[in-house]
Amino acid sequence: MKPTLALACLSITLSGCASDQRLAGNGTKSATLSSAQDDVAANLQRAQHAFDAKDKESLARTLAKLDTAGVQALDEAARRQLDQWRQAAGDLVPPTRGRVLGPGFLAGELPALGRKSLEQTFLSGRKAEIALTSPDNVKLEVTVTDSSNEPLCNKVAESVSCRWVPLYTHRHRIDLSNPNRRKARYYLVIE
Repeated sequence: MKPTLALACLSITLSGCASDQRLAGNGTKSATLSSAQDDVAANLQRAQHAFDAKDKESLARTLAKLDTAGVQALDEAARRQLDQWRQAAGDLVPPTRGRVLGPGFLAGELPALGRKSLEQTFLSGRKAEIALTSPDNVKLEVTVTDSSNEPLCNKVAESVSCRWVPLYTHRHRIDLSNPNRRKARYYLVIE
């Protein structure tokens, strides 16, 4: 490859990373589910709706999709949620091994006007993504800040996702809040 062409390709690649570094903004509900995290968040929501409707077949199909994606529970509440769904689906869920180190998720509930913060380390130069959804179909707010307290994402919607590429490996703070006057369940997918 000619040096000029190689330099141009490197410049385009780096400018793409720089533009991905801060994909912040005030978003609205995603019109399409384009990323793997959005798909996982949507499937978590589908699983809850199927469970609530006592639709074993739908629940089993959705659990199979989550297993294929390699989804892992990140806390005890998420583990209990998966166990509850699996028991409800019975033997309709086929056994699967899934992917190693797939996306992880947290399941929880925010009280009216409640907040929750957590920290997560994301790796330098690798696409970082989170998705937040509410099976109660209420708007929730998510804010992601880097170790310098610079905002990377701030969105309010029923289903939101944030994507960025960290310049270096460090911890990020993820703040969830419920601006509603009623409690809201949520699923937070992290990869």
